[in-house]
Amino acid sequence: MAQRNRGGKTARERADHYRSFFEHALEGIFRSTPEGRFVEVNPALVRMLGYESPEEVLALKLPDELYVDPTQRAHLRAHYEFRGVIEGVELLWKKKSGEHLVVSLYARTLRDTHGTVIGYEGMVLDITGRTRMEAALRQSEARYRTVSDLISDYAYAVRIEPNGRTVVEWVTEAFSRITGFTVQELEMSGGIVRVIHHDDMPSVLQRLCVLLSGQPGISEHRIITKSGEVRWLRDYSCPEWDEARGRIVRIIGAGQDITERKQAEEALRESEERYRNLFENANDMIATFALDGTITSVNRGLEVTLGWSRNELIGQHYGKMATPAALALADERTRRALAGEELLSIFEAEIVRKDGSVVPIEVRSRFIRDAAGQPISV
Repeated sequence: MAQRNRGGKTARERADHYRSFFEHALEGIFRSTPEGRFVEVNPALVRMLGYESPEEVLALKLPDELYVDPTQRAHLRAHYEFRGVIEGVELLWKKKSGEHLVVSLYARTLRDTHGTVIGYEGMVLDITGRTRMEAALRQSEARYRTVSDLISDYAYAVRIEPNGRTVVEWVTEAFSRITGFTVQELEMSGGIVRVIHHDDMPSVLQRLCVLLSGQPGISEHRIITKSGEVRWLRDYSCPEWDEARGRIVRIIGAGQDITERKQAEEALRESEERYRNLFENANDMIATFALDGTITSVNRGLEVTLGWSRNELIGQHYGKMATPAALALADERTRRALAGEELLSIFEAEIVRKDGSVVPIEVRSRFIRDAAGQPISV
């Protein structure tokens, strides 16, 4: 018996219902690839664009053959990547005849089981006859603000005046929690640039120029909070093009406080630097090996003691500098350790200098493990 869902429909019945809706819907419905090809369109979308058949629409090359301003799709992709869902975004398309068509897009990102974007699907409404587009824009911004108020990071909209001046239209409450400033305080003291760290100001201004050229993007910079604390922000921003005015009129974006991540990266860098200093300056001989015995690094102490240069050793098997007995001992210990046997970390062996002389040594060894605890080197 065919399996039924709670509503009593089989998978076949649900598929037939969807296909009927797809074929008879008054709205345009589509699926497309990230690269810019429709893979499925319904009859309503074919009619909306003025084509005779679905095959003609499927042959279109997005964005050049559909978008009046091809950069709009680049903005759209950035929006897809960041938000995953698009609601009521207005786009300017062109019909087969070349006539302009204003549409409102509702769509979502499609991902595979690994989280990779494989396409987009959505619905398109023809709103060419709408005369109150500014009201629709305000509603769209209100939706952004409502959603953004629910998350810990902040969202914003900045209006671009004809003279290039930037005016913050709105910013969510999280911005004040992060920076300590209200929008009103910023406007009275020089605008949003008031919080930018002076060392990062050149890169922020350069990023603004890129946005005004129509390119969305991601950037990182420091701010100075009202209390004087330095924090790191990651900014996602997308410019909005106004066809009638022929320029970018607004930048919509969102920011994340990444201070803790930056501090962790700095701590890791300092730790790596301390390790490197210890590794290079130790009088003891230090080396690392892959599990197959390939030498991956040696320190200066080993070069001085054995007479081999690191270029002569790295990439070679450690047998190059071990006596046959020492090689057999090291291989046996590695095999037993990988099998889970507990061994003393200190043992004695003999190694060979470049001139052929033998040096007795005391070896201290340990596994280097990955995040899952699996040995990856010695």
